[in-house]
Amino acid sequence: MARRVLHDKYFKLAKAEGYLARSAYKLLELDSRFKLIRKRSRILDIGCAPGSWLQVAAERVGEEGRVVGIDLKRVDHRMPKVVFTIVGDLERTSPEVLTEPAGGLFDLVLSDMAPNTSGHGDDLVSAR
Repeated sequence: MARRVLHDKYFKLAKAEGYLARSAYKLLELDSRFKLIRKRSRILDIGCAPGSWLQVAAERVGEEGRVVGIDLKRVDHRMPKVVFTIVGDLERTSPEVLTEPAGGLFDLVLSDMAPNTSGHGDDLVSAR
């Protein structure tokens, strides 16, 4: 089985350019191809930690846009003023809590969530 390279060129580039994770380049590429994020947009990022997609979205929406992120984990990095983060479960969070910091309904919903692959996976199966 091939070994996974953890510190590839995107990891190094992210660190050099100040992004929190290499996944920032996925969103940059998607936005370059499909023009998803517009200036002054209101964006919801579901599963936003560690925050690299929040960083990219904030750059693209500009000072008049708003980016709201929600995750079970806290985003520990200082974000631009247009970014608002909520620690919580999307399914248990009222729509008003999400839309209030955005100033209205969202123009775009983003998500780069992945399951937590460490820990006690059997506990989840047993809980059902």
